[in-house]
Amino acid sequence: MALEITVEDYAGYVKQMTPAGTVIGSLSLDGYSDDELVYSISYQQYFEAYSFDGYYYEIDTFKIDGDKIVVADDQWLRGFWSRRDDIELSFEARDKSGNLVATGGLYIDPKDVREDIRGTAKADTLQGDDGMNKLIGGAGNDILWGRGGDDILYGGAGKDSLRGGDGADIFLFKSITESKVGAADVITAWDHIPRNDIRDLIDLSAIDANTKVSGNQAFDWIGAKNFSGHASELRYVKGKADTFVYADVNGDKKADFAIQIKDSIKMYSDDFLL
Repeated sequence: MALEITVEDYAGYVKQMTPAGTVIGSLSLDGYSDDELVYSISYQQYFEAYSFDGYYYEIDTFKIDGDKIVVADDQWLRGFWSRRDDIELSFEARDKSGNLVATGGLYIDPKDVREDIRGTAKADTLQGDDGMNKLIGGAGNDILWGRGGDDILYGGAGKDSLRGGDGADIFLFKSITESKVGAADVITAWDHIPRNDIRDLIDLSAIDANTKVSGNQAFDWIGAKNFSGHASELRYVKGKADTFVYADVNGDKKADFAIQIKDSIKMYSDDFLL
């Protein structure tokens, strides 16, 4: 009966975007020195990935280098999105004559890390993956799609199209000039059911809601009411096919900032980070 290989120095997970060649653990066997054995992977689940060009790929994710478990491929490359929750590895150790001495196994847990994907001053199309992404559009009229994971989408300047995809996504705005009335950014898919665990949010906390006083003031949510003439008011208008969010930062009862949502929805104060 084969002995059991021990896995050492494994952190319990492997971060997404881990570079090829990174050592994630080592193998050992009681009673044997490393130079007496040859370790190998006898089985591994392929990392399943689809690229944005529509092709399916199978990637040998890990390999053995001496007694080390090593990342064999940049398995969480930009342009891939995964549907694999874990990856199973099986090991074997043979003596110099090729006789099987020991076996072992390991489940690799892919760990999400926030990945920044940046655009340019031109019109960009940026897409994330199944991990956590921060998509930063830049100055052009950009298209941002987070796909899976809990993403942050920041269009920046220009008239941008924003789609979070699966997960609890945040649509970030830092200035009233980034989404103008008449040329508003468009959130093409809104996934917020009140009191649901997974919810999208609109983050306006970086915007000074009242330009009449110094400092960075927070917005006051007034729901579907009309502007009253007080600076810092935030309201929404529900249409037949679209919903618009408007902000008045100077108290003139006119919108200085707008966001378009491609759905007819009721909105709440907890849809926003103010």
